[in-house]
Amino acid sequence: MEQRNNIFEEAQTGRKLITTLYEGEYIFDPICTPENVDKIIIQLMHFQQYAQMYKFFFNNWNNDTNEQTYIEIAAETQKLQTLVNSDVFHVTLADLFIIKCEHSHRSGEEIYDEYMKIVGNIWLEAGLISSLKKEKVD
Repeated sequence: MEQRNNIFEEAQTGRKLITTLYEGEYIFDPICTPENVDKIIIQLMHFQQYAQMYKFFFNNWNNDTNEQTYIEIAAETQKLQTLVNSDVFHVTLADLFIIKCEHSHRSGEEIYDEYMKIVGNIWLEAGLISSLKKEKVD
């Protein structure tokens, strides 16, 4: 359970970062040091996976539950999807991968695959996903 809580805390940290950027505040100069790039990438990828989990949960909603809860989950799902589908999210993650590429002298694809495995394994170990197979995301 502690591992799940850590994942959700990291996802929320990633969400706060993207929300801040989405609202027009530029905050990278003080926090985007080479030492922090790994941590920020993982936080954003946890956030992206968290948003997908929320979307999956909402799309498979049991209609026999409280209407107010349904409305709250729908609103939260929409907020999360707006953030992870925004140009701000994609550009931020791409910029971080570029920084990582420059420091490691590896391709973006190699780095992306590495982080996907790291985050995937964390979610798998926490019991939040059942496998690491690649699936097409809507």
